Amino acid sequence: MGRQLLEASGLVSTKDAQRPTMRLPESPAVIFASGDQEIQEELIPVLKRCGLQPLVISSLRELQMTLQREEIALAFCTNKLPDGSFRDALHMFKVSWARVPVVIASRLGNWDEYLEAMRLGAFDYVSTPYRFPDVERAVSNALREHAIHFDGHDEVRHEAEVALGRHR
Repeated sequence: MGRQLLEASGLVSTKDAQRPTMRLPESPAVIFASGDQEIQEELIPVLKRCGLQPLVISSLRELQMTLQREEIALAFCTNKLPDGSFRDALHMFKVSWARVPVVIASRLGNWDEYLEAMRLGAFDYVSTPYRFPDVERAVSNALREHAIHFDGHDEVRHEAEVALGRHR
């Protein structure tokens, strides 16, 4: 799943004895928060093609309950939810799991919305049409970022930095 993307990115290696193997969960929890059925139908197959099995959340209330009981490695959020927007979702992540990379998915290629999402702390922004290479890049980069900060453990962060060649 996410491990395959990390291996492809060179962050995790099971073949090269010189490179440390990171201890990531085999199935990092991925949330897909969306009230838009059409975006779900378009983007979820692309996420599954990336090897992910996203947990679909349809409201901010459900998102808040999920954040209280799950450790999340990655989140995708559409620009609108029935009871709020990506702005509210980003605030929830910031308060609950400040290190979870959140990718905003939008039907609109709106530059102002993109800038606002990034300013509010989004990790990335993808818009229709959802092309596999674009989504795969966002997923790979986000999981790499999560691996660096995984659980906040210095030992795991150190291993990630060594694997990325950033160790001092």
